[in-house]
Amino acid sequence: SVQLDDQFQETNVKQVFMPLAQSINDGAFFQANIESLHLPSLLTAGGYSLSHNNFVLVNLPKLKTLHQRYSFFHCFSLKIFVALQLQTLNDWCFANCPQLESVLTPNAAISYHCFENCPQIKIILALEGDFECNCGNCPKCSGTLQICLQNGRLFAQTEEFQTLSWHERNDEKFVRTIPKMVKVDGLASRCQEYSLEIGQQCQKQHLLANSTQKMTEFVKLIGCSVVID
Repeated sequence: SVQLDDQFQETNVKQVFMPLAQSINDGAFFQANIESLHLPSLLTAGGYSLSHNNFVLVNLPKLKTLHQRYSFFHCFSLKIFVALQLQTLNDWCFANCPQLESVLTPNAAISYHCFENCPQIKIILALEGDFECNCGNCPKCSGTLQICLQNGRLFAQTEEFQTLSWHERNDEKFVRTIPKMVKVDGLASRCQEYSLEIGQQCQKQHLLANSTQKMTEFVKLIGCSVVID
């Protein structure tokens, strides 16, 4: 498996495309100024590993575990987070992500102060549970958590959510082809094929962006208008 330590900490990476990386340690991409993140094989991520970055959308299709805390702390531009296999949103996971609107993690439990100072959240697809927060500026503290969870359940029934699920399955197929494509004995003959695959992947990212644009429209449409009987 491919593991990343802290070699990108406090750098100026901008774009990350690492289809074989399965684990990133504490602080691996801390304050790396990332704007585009593509880690389709990532299974585990450490504390502070992706905090202080500039991405708007994060989609981690195979992510299951977030260790420690503060994984996406201070990501001021983050609006949409998708990790359909994630088991737990760790403590202070999205603290101080003021633009965050949608969190799609249907198998994840929510931990302490997960959404601290995230006043814009409208959609949360996650397991219901009891967690603490006293920031005064999040769905938990403002009393809108149940509305956000209800919106998440509604969104899970939409065509846009099914499109996101399709992209995750497609990513997995792409990742499985890469080891064959980079064998040393066939590297030269596969360069053109590999370039084509990368181009197709970029096109899929464009389609995903279109899907998330529809998600944003959905957020604006529902606002906080869902009423729980």
